[in-house]
Amino acid sequence: MRHLGFLLASVLLLPGLGYSQNEDPAKVVLKLLSTDPPFARDSISVHLQGHSWESLAYWDSGAKADRSQLSEAVPDVYRFRDDAFDLLLFAKEERDKRRISGVYQLEGDRLLFYSASDRTLLDSWTIHYLNADYLAVDMDGLRVFFVAPDQDPLAP
Repeated sequence: MRHLGFLLASVLLLPGLGYSQNEDPAKVVLKLLSTDPPFARDSISVHLQGHSWESLAYWDSGAKADRSQLSEAVPDVYRFRDDAFDLLLFAKEERDKRRISGVYQLEGDRLLFYSASDRTLLDSWTIHYLNADYLAVDMDGLRVFFVAPDQDPLAP
């Protein structure tokens, strides 16, 4: 069922990314993840905080840029507000969720995640692509594609 959701969500991506409806949505997402598309770096904060972000697909940048290497992601949801973030992690069973909160810092196109209590660095990502609708990040070679969730569990 999630594969159908990925396909339908991906079809909606095509016009916003400048591709035609005739192109394979998975190939469009893979192309976005495997190339260096330009994006407006001066709008990162605005776009990042515009809504929550749900992970849809991922690709290991060490693998061949082939559709067979594109995988469906667990639908984790991230929300960025001011200098804080909320993360809703989904386990294998969609009813099993874990919420994590902390603070983040934006340094150019890098996101640094810290624990709220003692400011321990938890993770860092490089923003690979970002506009109002789509986010792609690099997590130590794993590139992940995000969109706004249909039903936002972290909406204010």
